[in-house]
This record gives sequence, structure tokens and C-alpha cells, in this order.
Amino acid sequence: MASINYREEGCVGLVTLNRPERRNALDMPALGELLNILKGAKKNRALGAIVFQGEGEIFSSGQDLGDETVAGPGADLGLALERGWNPVVEELGRLEKITLAAVNGTVCGAACSLALSCDLVVAAPKVKFIGGFSQLGLVPDSGCTALFIQGLGRHQALEFFLGLRTLSAEDLHQANLVNRLEENPKKEALALAQRVGKLSQEALVLTKKIVRHYADRHMEEYLKRETMAQRHLGTRPSYREGLRAFREKRSPVF
Repeated sequence: MASINYREEGCVGLVTLNRPERRNALDMPALGELLNILKGAKKNRALGAIVFQGEGEIFSSGQDLGDETVAGPGADLGLALERGWNPVVEELGRLEKITLAAVNGTVCGAACSLALSCDLVVAAPKVKFIGGFSQLGLVPDSGCTALFIQGLGRHQALEFFLGLRTLSAEDLHQANLVNRLEENPKKEALALAQRVGKLSQEALVLTKKIVRHYADRHMEEYLKRETMAQRHLGTRPSYREGLRAFREKRSPVF
């Protein structure tokens, strides 16, 4: 069974994170599949928009912590970002299509960046966005710092990153990080994608480039800083304790 399902219907592509048994957590092969799908979609001129959704009741729990790349002996978390999450986030920014996240359920960790890096975000009411990084002895990554600071401001973003607060779809809608709250986010996202697909593609591409140029102007620097910090923290005893606590379903003792 493919970790990522992809199909095209006319001018719209639909990406489904298809690992419900892992709460749609993504390992390195799944991230590679996702990146290849985005690069392939770039070549289809008839495609105007791409919608992302999670299979089942959750959007994604982020990085699969069972992946040896991040959990095995000598794991290099910086390398996992450089080869996995960061290229996906960067491709979403430069892709000459409008990307839409249909957030049907909880979003955790790096998946927050996957969802909010899309150009438009439609979320179901009361969906929870959870950082989770602090419970692993890590920093936010995959561009999360840039996205949340831009939307929430320094103080509320730090509160979220430290695990002192869980954010709802309503919170992010108020912070202008979510476009719409809909009971059926997939239906609404697909409807928006169909409308986008009928626009002048040349004008659409240039509009996205102008908007993203402003919004993403510091993203590269944030990705570098996150990667450097994560590479260091991944070698520390606190991360090993965070992983053990996660597997044993208990609070970490740092």
C-alpha cells in the first residue's frame, strides 16, 4: 500500500497521506514519495491546484518516530530535515500551482508546517494543532518557527513551541493562518481548487510568486537555524529520554 496516494481530476490534483495505522506520520520514504509527486505535478500545465488531506480522522502526526533515520543509533536529525521535510516545504513555496490543505483532523509536529506551508488552508472546526517538539527535547522545525511567529507573533508562538498551549483551528483562523473553517474541509478545498483551476494560470503563478516572496523571505534562514539546532539536540540525552517517554506513553523526565 502506498504511503502517499495521488490522483488528478481535470485541473486538480489530490494528495492523500495514507498511513492511518501510523496516524499518517511520515517516514523518509513517504517524504520522498511526496516530493516526487510535487515535482511531477510541476510538469503538468493543465494542473492549477493541488489539495492535501489525511486518510481517516487525522491529518498527520508529523515525523514517524519509528523511522530509523531519526530513532536509530547515530541518528542525524539535521540530515532527516535536509533530505526529508525541508525539501517538501521549499517545494510547496516555489511550486507554480496553488496548494490547499484540507485539515480534517489533528495536526502534530512537522505536519503543522506541511499544512500551513500550503497557499490556502481549510480546517474542520475544533481541529487541534500540537507542537510536541518540547516533549522530545527538540526545537520546532520544518519551517514551523517562521510560520507561527509570522501569524501569532513572538510571544504566543513561544508559548505554543514550549508546549504550554495547544492551538485550535479557530485560534489559527483568528491569526490568519487558516483561511476557512468548514465541517467538510475536503469538499470546500476541492471546490476552491476547481475555481482556482479556471483562472489565468500565468496570472495565478505570478500572484503566488509575489505573495510568497514577501511571506517566505526569511524561510531559508529559519530552516537553516532549525536544522542546526535539531542536529545538535538529536545527539543529547534529553532526546533519547523524549523518545523513550513517547514509546512508553509517559511524560519525559529531563
